[in-house]
Amino acid sequence: GRLFATITVQMEADSSYTVMVDEGAPARVRRSRISGTSHFPETAVQHDLELSPGDTFDPRRLTTRIESLLSKYDAAGYPFVQVWVDSIGIDADSAAVDVSLYVVEGVTRTVQGVVVEGLRKTKPDRAVKIAGIKPGTPYRSQLLEDAYLRLVASGIFSDVGYPTVRIS
Repeated sequence: GRLFATITVQMEADSSYTVMVDEGAPARVRRSRISGTSHFPETAVQHDLELSPGDTFDPRRLTTRIESLLSKYDAAGYPFVQVWVDSIGIDADSAAVDVSLYVVEGVTRTVQGVVVEGLRKTKPDRAVKIAGIKPGTPYRSQLLEDAYLRLVASGIFSDVGYPTVRIS
């Protein structure tokens, strides 16, 4: 959040150097605009991203917050959401930052069917039941992870490949 820090190096008479650091004022969000949101209100997204006016602006935390927002969308059934940084404007005189983001939510996806391949002894219906994915379930990335872990934990299969998704 210290975007306006300055460092001054001064050479002393004895040929040593003195380094002075002025941290400057913390950068604060002056304005933020988040376009493209319809599933979540813009103000809620601003709050989640810590981009409400007056919030301290830290680019590293923004990256982490965007990842959290992507997970939140995924859990809500928007697995292919994208968040784009449109612009970041910095006003050094007032230590203010203006941020503009664009969200491409995409569409919700549901599981249309589950196909199990490579079985030799176990019936496909049993493997599907253990995986726990049913047609009509809203798709989210955690769904695959959970199915994989259930199949491995069952102890029935000697080898379990990570599930793949086919989108049509």
